[in-house]
Amino acid sequence: MKRQTLYKKIVISTICVLVLNILAILFITTFQLEKVSMDIYKNEIDSNSDYAYELFSKTIYLPNSSEVINDIIADYEKQFPYNIAILKKHFIERLNEIDKIVINSPQDGFHIDNILNVSFEGVRGEVLLHALEDYNIFVSTGSACSAKKSNQKNYVLPSIGLKPCFIEGTIRFSFSYDNTLEEIDYTIDGLKKIMPFLRRSKRWKNYW
Repeated sequence: MKRQTLYKKIVISTICVLVLNILAILFITTFQLEKVSMDIYKNEIDSNSDYAYELFSKTIYLPNSSEVINDIIADYEKQFPYNIAILKKHFIERLNEIDKIVINSPQDGFHIDNILNVSFEGVRGEVLLHALEDYNIFVSTGSACSAKKSNQKNYVLPSIGLKPCFIEGTIRFSFSYDNTLEEIDYTIDGLKKIMPFLRRSKRWKNYW
């Protein structure tokens, strides 16, 4: 009885070893086949980038990625003819029609054109923000995102020499390709209507 049990164990162990060897051979063979296939694809891709793009329709081939991105940007700009730099320049020109303002953003080619930081004397930024919302114009206050916290004072605007009377009236305008020159003019017209009222209201409040 003991011999039969021992014999069964030996047979089972031998079978297990054979199965493991077969699996190992299959794994190595599959890996080698995949490696050969990838080498073939790589050679074809290196020799023909157009073939690579067709072969992997959902993956942009790296050497062509910059060209594809430039094409996407060009198509996008065709849909939206107003360049952001043009919008910003037009907005700055129209802002000169409003008195007692300071443009804090650098006006050179080394800074992005998407954001313009402007300070208005004689008005609080939060009040101006909500007043513009009535015209469906949405802006932000302060020098940057989360710049104004309840327990911290803004240190960026004073560091550039901005007077306190302008600091509290600082807001940020953002531009995108979706904006138009008509929207810029609409914003200026809104500011022209809002500013006199807000400045009179603040002077009256300070008087009392």
